[in-house]
Amino acid sequence: MNTGRIIVLLLAVLIFGTDAAAWVQTRTSFGTQGIYWTRRAVPVVLQVGGRGVSCPDRGLWGVFGPCAEDVIRHAANTWTRTAARAAIVTQNASGQGRCAFDGVNTVTSGQAACGRSFGPNTLAVTNIWPYVDGEILDADIVFNSNVRWDSYTGPVQYYGSMDLHRVAIHEFGHFWGLDHPDEHGQTVPAIMNSAVSSVDRLQPDDINGITALYPPVGGPVRAQVYAIPPITARDQATVRIECATIDGCDVFLDCTDPMGEEYTGRVPDTIPYPATRTLTAQDIVEITGGEPWQGRLTCALRSQQSISGQVWTRSGDGVLVNNTTAAKSASFIERSTGNTLYFARAYAIPSSVSSDVSNLRIRCEKRTGPCDQIALLCDTDDGVSHNGFVNASLEPGATYHMQSPEIERVIDHQWQGMGLSCFVVSTGAVSVQILTRTGGGALVNNTAVDPPLR
Repeated sequence: MNTGRIIVLLLAVLIFGTDAAAWVQTRTSFGTQGIYWTRRAVPVVLQVGGRGVSCPDRGLWGVFGPCAEDVIRHAANTWTRTAARAAIVTQNASGQGRCAFDGVNTVTSGQAACGRSFGPNTLAVTNIWPYVDGEILDADIVFNSNVRWDSYTGPVQYYGSMDLHRVAIHEFGHFWGLDHPDEHGQTVPAIMNSAVSSVDRLQPDDINGITALYPPVGGPVRAQVYAIPPITARDQATVRIECATIDGCDVFLDCTDPMGEEYTGRVPDTIPYPATRTLTAQDIVEITGGEPWQGRLTCALRSQQSISGQVWTRSGDGVLVNNTTAAKSASFIERSTGNTLYFARAYAIPSSVSSDVSNLRIRCEKRTGPCDQIALLCDTDDGVSHNGFVNASLEPGATYHMQSPEIERVIDHQWQGMGLSCFVVSTGAVSVQILTRTGGGALVNNTAVDPPLR
């Protein structure tokens, strides 16, 4: 990395000021490029400590507490809840973090900001390291530990404690690339004004700014996954999302709980083809803004690309259940020969060393001729392909059974867990089922078939 091309920005919040503004994008030190992240889910390490900012025994952090870290996390999540879905994925760490260009984004507190003293009215500083083209490479936020912090809503208590929550919202706006609109001749309410005020939450102007920098994206619903248990439940769920587009897949979660509360967010990083991304309930909490849900969650998986999705739930008594809808089988024309081939998809096949035992049923449908040249085109979760031909030719109406050990011999690979999904391809129309006898003794059908290839 060419550190000679890196410019440092210092962005501060002041205690006193006036009205706010139409949104403004922060620019590099040369003033020629607006700064931005190339991703919408950015990891941040919380290492908040010092007087008045650590978690007090008496719990003075209001509705956003009980600890300062909770207040800061909630402030970060306010940006996630906008249409931009700008998600800060936080994790706690002990000790004082480094405010430096080191590739680690941090939120810390101290009596100085990256070696520079706070000004007399400075509450916090955001330090950003971008390239000259504006791409942000590193960002660190430092709260002034000399300030008496608390958390509350409504008017600012200028002669009492300062509200950590609204200041943190402001700093995370800088983190995403927004500047002070009132310092650029603007005069409308915004939490991104240079001075803290009675504005204690995002205003329309702030939302216009973040959605302009990170335009809303999503796409049509490609799959629905149901009844995802919360992180507090005995049941444990795993959502499996597979990319079927060569250029990779960007996926967005559009979820609701039983009360109709929305939980939305972008899956971090593009899923490469033909890999599978697995998400736990904790992953979904972090993606959708850090707020755990109650009851069972239903999620639509949205993407501009072709994806498939399943959710698997291992109940408290060991039973494995597939809570997923399925689509219909399809055919395609092989370009090299012009012949019509048929395919169906089997997902999440347990390995031969798993406590779950699977039986792959391949049926040759009666609407076409015999099913010859049956092939398994399989991918493990990391996107590595393993293929092979099945030593069978089926007459219309006949069914061929394969268990995991035979599948491993055909593709010459032993996978781990439920990390294998396969296309079954044949010259005749086929349908597939994969029936799994789980460790808890239950029999489930973990089959879903993709829409036609395009």
